[in-house]
Amino acid sequence: MSADLAFLLLNNVLHYMYVMVYLKKKERCHMTILEISKGVSKSDKRNRYGQFLDDFYRADHITKQAMINDEPDSSDDPNNIFVCELACAVTRLAGLYGLECPAWTQKKQYYLTEPHFAFDTKNAEYQDFLMQTTPKEYAERNLYMGNNILKRC
Repeated sequence: MSADLAFLLLNNVLHYMYVMVYLKKKERCHMTILEISKGVSKSDKRNRYGQFLDDFYRADHITKQAMINDEPDSSDDPNNIFVCELACAVTRLAGLYGLECPAWTQKKQYYLTEPHFAFDTKNAEYQDFLMQTTPKEYAERNLYMGNNILKRC
């Protein structure tokens, strides 16, 4: 192999490696569904979820897909309510943004057997309101959070 060809090959390999590192760093700037769910308190999960939504809305199409691909960790969510909410959010966001909905969202564990309402409300009128306004991706999983569940300030 000539020196020119070797140099060209090495240059292409280095460029490819640089691009992959750059893309990995760029991707890592955004919190993923998996990262939201891992080993933190309930309030930290809520904060992370909000950050995820902020990052998601600003991300490009490829990054959005990467942010939702990995299944959340449900090991410290005994009632599965939070991870069910994540599955609902991913399903809804995928539909709204033309993304591929990951297969993990269809697992049985992401469907609640009993209805759960926002703020754990017991108020019948508010429950009725939530049932009427919750997006179908949430309602079909027995999770009633209202129509502004994915909104940010």
